[in-house]
Amino acid sequence: MSEYIFPLTEKEAEVLRRLAKNGPCSGYDFHLGGVRRRGQREALMTQAHWRKVKESLLKKGLIKLYSGRKAKAEDDRGRRKDLYWLTPDGAFVALGLDVEPDTLIAKIKEYDSQMEHFEEIKTLAEVVKVCGSPLGPQLIQALYLMVKENDFAMLGKIFNYLQDLYKKDKDRVKYILQFLSKHPTIGKLLYVIIRVFENVLDIEVLN
Repeated sequence: MSEYIFPLTEKEAEVLRRLAKNGPCSGYDFHLGGVRRRGQREALMTQAHWRKVKESLLKKGLIKLYSGRKAKAEDDRGRRKDLYWLTPDGAFVALGLDVEPDTLIAKIKEYDSQMEHFEEIKTLAEVVKVCGSPLGPQLIQALYLMVKENDFAMLGKIFNYLQDLYKKDKDRVKYILQFLSKHPTIGKLLYVIIRVFENVLDIEVLN
């Protein structure tokens, strides 16, 4: 996964992308392609591989068992199936995997409207849209790792991302910094970067 800096395998990333696109899914959707008879739809992985990926994503806190009423929790034979869905961290990470931001937000509203940190997720989804791909996902990746993993080496990457964007679109950089400055944690961590850009742009981001 050279294009991404998250500590994920490609299969783990694909599971998060599918959840962001489709909403809660069962393992059946991943290791049989969502149909009983193999060959009718391409499976993402084998059943044994799915178990490993599932356990890894659960351990990383990126997915959880889904208990909401909106999703069908039985297969076509009436048998119970466990559904999995994104945690707030999983939603943040998915934004950094080049998913469609509006689709992700729509799925959260549909299946998990009380998700913790939903407002922050919506804010960062807007940043992804404003930045475009690949910069938006790269910026979200760096912000997530900085905040959740205490990886302050990401500050340099964030500065470089914004500096490159500044050369192309000064207004977008101002808009992004104003968005991020309002986040209680991110705003504090990016204080120095914001001050530097205030001087460069001759604007006031922090009121």
